[in-house]
Amino acid sequence: MLGVWDDRSGNQEGNLSDARIYRKLHLDAGVYTMQAEYQTSYSMSPDAYMFASTKLLATHDIPAKSLARLAINKAGVDDGKWYSISFSIKESQDVYVGWQANLEEGSETQEFRVKDIRMLYEPWQIEDAVIAVKNTPAGQDTHYYNLKGQQLSDAPQHGLYIKNGRKVLK
Repeated sequence: MLGVWDDRSGNQEGNLSDARIYRKLHLDAGVYTMQAEYQTSYSMSPDAYMFASTKLLATHDIPAKSLARLAINKAGVDDGKWYSISFSIKESQDVYVGWQANLEEGSETQEFRVKDIRMLYEPWQIEDAVIAVKNTPAGQDTHYYNLKGQQLSDAPQHGLYIKNGRKVLK
């Protein structure tokens, strides 16, 4: 829960313009989706976000400098919907995820409560990548391949195949 209930002026500690609940995570390279289902969202200002960033930011910097963000002022109340942010990182690093709001602005009474949260992860996929290239002089490669690039145990008796990087018709 993050919010104020007619007690903004009594705040003794912290900075209400950067009120936050967050967690610092060390994440591997990949694509992430953080999802939240809200139990309550009451009069939150437009400067209230679910976010992911590489460092803690001032609330007013979240739209321009975060990896991902979603304004939570219009999140449904117990509507069964999952609200999501997605981001990708190219290498293993620390990432801050959570919620942050400027509680100095807007209603004297505002709050949100998260009912459930989940983080989904998909590692980077390398498709059709060349892992290694072996340079073999022509005539020295005695391997045979079909047209799909699959290695054959022997030269075919007839048909089209590949030998020494060239198509051969027998």
